[in-house]
Amino acid sequence: MTTLFTSLLDALVSEAEQSGLNLSDWLFTGRGWQDVIADPQWENTGQVHDWRNYVSDVVVEYWDELDAHTRLILYIQGLSMASGEEWD
Repeated sequence: MTTLFTSLLDALVSEAEQSGLNLSDWLFTGRGWQDVIADPQWENTGQVHDWRNYVSDVVVEYWDELDAHTRLILYIQGLSMASGEEWD
């Protein structure tokens, strides 16, 4: 990875964490975000508060072709949506 690319990933992670998101996927997989975006384990998607529920089937199909920056953005977006779920 280039220095600029690494800096961009670090900035995204920092911003997400400052907004209150926990980027470790410990609830579902016990793995850090780097491992999660490398291998999301789509087959283990849970029903509640799981970021993977917010990624479309088309994106899942092409996940391996996406770069780390794009994957991280989708992961953060999914985490944001999943963390806002309210269940009775």
